[in-house]
Amino acid sequence: MTDAQHYDVIVVGTGAGGGTIAHRLAPTGKRILLLERGDYLPRERDNWDSTAVFVKGKYRAPEFWFDKHGNEFPPEVNYYVGGNTKFYGAALLLGKSDSEQIHGEAPRWAGAVCPDMPFEVLAHHAVDFWLCGEDLPTPDNRVTLDRDGGIHLALDEKNDIAGLNHLRHKLQGVLGHLGMQEEHLLSRSVYLHKGMPIGATAHQAGTVRFGRDPADSALDVDCKAHDLDNLHVVDTSFFPSIGAVNPSLTAIANALRVGDRIADRLR
Repeated sequence: MTDAQHYDVIVVGTGAGGGTIAHRLAPTGKRILLLERGDYLPRERDNWDSTAVFVKGKYRAPEFWFDKHGNEFPPEVNYYVGGNTKFYGAALLLGKSDSEQIHGEAPRWAGAVCPDMPFEVLAHHAVDFWLCGEDLPTPDNRVTLDRDGGIHLALDEKNDIAGLNHLRHKLQGVLGHLGMQEEHLLSRSVYLHKGMPIGATAHQAGTVRFGRDPADSALDVDCKAHDLDNLHVVDTSFFPSIGAVNPSLTAIANALRVGDRIADRLR
């Protein structure tokens, strides 16, 4: 690398972690190189359309990963400047149930039990809830590469089902106070009328987690690699556990913190 190609900091990925740390380091005056696999996201109406983003997968990367059984699936990843945060960092409506959705999910006996309650009426009065539990850390959940560079995601899809069921029961318990009927709470699917499969994994985290002990962590508490002095990881890989909420703000806050540490070193 010639002097003209010298950079003080190289940032790989421009999502919540990489983009934020680049922003934090920009005032230092150092030469910063940003590397991203994709181009800039076109500004268009579909950016804000849940159907275009999640159902049709308009911006989804044209690649496939493998689950722990070796089956292919299209991951929910987007290689644009700004990373997945461009999509998952925003607030998108869950969507409103319509008569066709309810008819498709209702058991066969529903029409006989409620003949005077057409699906159109149910849809009109429906209130949609999205329940999300926490994926508890387990050594069996991991990401690996095969010899051909294929990405394999081993994930226990039944992780913490007990916690999710507890959350559902809590919701049932408060519906009466909201003027809703507890016995009418039905399991709800999202968009494609089914539970989210492994391909819907959108907040991958914990693959390069931080900690104080090199024996059970790859990064120190400042997200610097234990074994390398010039490598920091500030995306959600550093998470020791993933919460039941969008991780973007946590990743951004941590990147600001780590950016200050790096800026001090660059002075």
